[in-house]
Amino acid sequence: PTGDHAGLQRDMQTFIRDTSGPIPVQRLGNVEEATLYGLDLDLHYLPPAVDGLSLSLGLGLLETELGAFPSSGGIQPAGAEAPNAPGVSFNVGAAYEFPLSDDWSGRLQTNGRYTGETWKDAQNLPILRADAFWVWDARLSAGSADGWDLALWVKNLADERYVTHAVSLLSLGFGQRVYGPPRTYGLSASRAF
Repeated sequence: PTGDHAGLQRDMQTFIRDTSGPIPVQRLGNVEEATLYGLDLDLHYLPPAVDGLSLSLGLGLLETELGAFPSSGGIQPAGAEAPNAPGVSFNVGAAYEFPLSDDWSGRLQTNGRYTGETWKDAQNLPILRADAFWVWDARLSAGSADGWDLALWVKNLADERYVTHAVSLLSLGFGQRVYGPPRTYGLSASRAF
């Protein structure tokens, strides 16, 4: 998108539900004007009392408003929120590095991210609203001076069920929701040259 002053965007593209044909589809459409305002704050801290510990925090605040745009049901009035644009997002992380031997070091880390409620379409259909969620990951690794990295990891530690994409096909009698991956875990080995 292009803008002519801070916050105002012109010709923003987004997916719009189109029911003009026999089968409803999601198509790419233009929203002539949209207003976007946000703030990102990041904090990284290395506590001097604990060698090897690093902490991080991040906060995102976002306000969006779409102008009027054409849809298959007529003109969508101004005032809808942009899809996939949570008003609040947050992340937190901690990592601790420690020596294992002269050539190897260990690292224990965890991080979490919060995503506030979001709309999954530009028309803000209530059936396509996604709830807020937290996702936590953890990783324990060992790294060598010659570039080896061995790790045990878990993603989505709490097995949170959260929506990443949604489409309304109510005219056909159903809708579709795509969820993020469930809890996954594994081992990995890599070497940097």
